[in-house]
Amino acid sequence: MEPKGLMVIKDPEVAKLFSDPLRRKILHLVTHKEMSAADLVKELGKNYSSVVYHIRLLENAGLAAKVREDI
Repeated sequence: MEPKGLMVIKDPEVAKLFSDPLRRKILHLVTHKEMSAADLVKELGKNYSSVVYHIRLLENAGLAAKVREDI
């Protein structure tokens, strides 16, 4: 029985995603507030292509999702 409030990651590929500090920061930020890639770039001080790369990895693993797309 798993303790309440504790997330156990059983998929090694997903666990590997959490090993990167930038991805952990991105997840932390978007958990608390809806942010665009441009918002994350400003907040994290990283370049756009790097942030988008990490967002895509998180999306592909089902850990993040687009909530809207501005055109």
